[in-house]
Amino acid sequence: MIKNHCIVLFGGAHGWSRRLNDTWTFDGTTWRELKSASQPAPRTRPAMVFDAARRQVLMFGGQGGSGALDDTWVLLRDGWVLRMPANRPPAGSHAIAFDAVRQRVVIRVATGGTWEWDGFDWTQRAPATAPPSTVFDTIASWDPLRARVVLYTPESGTWLYGAEPPAAVETFGHSCGGAGGIPTLASQSGYGPTLGERFTLMASSLPTHPLAVLELGASRTWWGGQALPLDLGLLGMTGCALFVSLDLEARATVANGAAVWPLRIPDMPAVLGATLYGQVVAHDPTANTPGLVWSDALSATVGGR
Repeated sequence: MIKNHCIVLFGGAHGWSRRLNDTWTFDGTTWRELKSASQPAPRTRPAMVFDAARRQVLMFGGQGGSGALDDTWVLLRDGWVLRMPANRPPAGSHAIAFDAVRQRVVIRVATGGTWEWDGFDWTQRAPATAPPSTVFDTIASWDPLRARVVLYTPESGTWLYGAEPPAAVETFGHSCGGAGGIPTLASQSGYGPTLGERFTLMASSLPTHPLAVLELGASRTWWGGQALPLDLGLLGMTGCALFVSLDLEARATVANGAAVWPLRIPDMPAVLGATLYGQVVAHDPTANTPGLVWSDALSATVGGR
């Protein structure tokens, strides 16, 4: 598992009978043993993954000396810490991956069952379709292009797991700028928004003015009786265009040419599948007569959890 740019190795076996519980890290050059005040029991084949949302390695279960385990451990800066969640997946063989869109660890139990870790507790999920139980090991990984957990089992092949409908984000249009830079707008995580979670937008290459404004709208085709995009050259902003309806706005402080807007997505079924559009405007007196520059635009569709 990767933590702080290091590979983390835990446990294993020496020969056929002696199980281990030592922890080692590898930084690309040197292996170092990590000592911890509290130490998980010796085991083989634990499910381990880097939980990027909480910046810690998570370990679940494995095969101990007296059978399968079902304990949950996290590796912090000072060592291993045992978590005591109210719920937990059954012991056995597990495939594990981190879902970067929904910021959760996903476990698939070989004997059946899908579970998610949110940093506090395990929750069992009941997807409409799921792989059948298997007696062989399964493997899982995160696919950033499809924004899905990919699961493979020798008996039933390849499966995809994720929220339905999926969250989505894409940029469109173009930026205009001046001597202060050409601003761009993006999702800070690279993924779209999900129900009940924080969704952060980030603008980069902003001019030095201390404030930037995020314009939010419900449409990319129509605003105020005008079709979009609207050529802002008519207002003295040559090369600039308005790509989103101006329904809401939010200000943010610019620091080192960047600004962020953390948006909380309501946990309401009515919001599921809704699309929001955004574009950033900032002050740059060198750019044109009005002294305004505009970023490219972004569309964000709310996905399920």
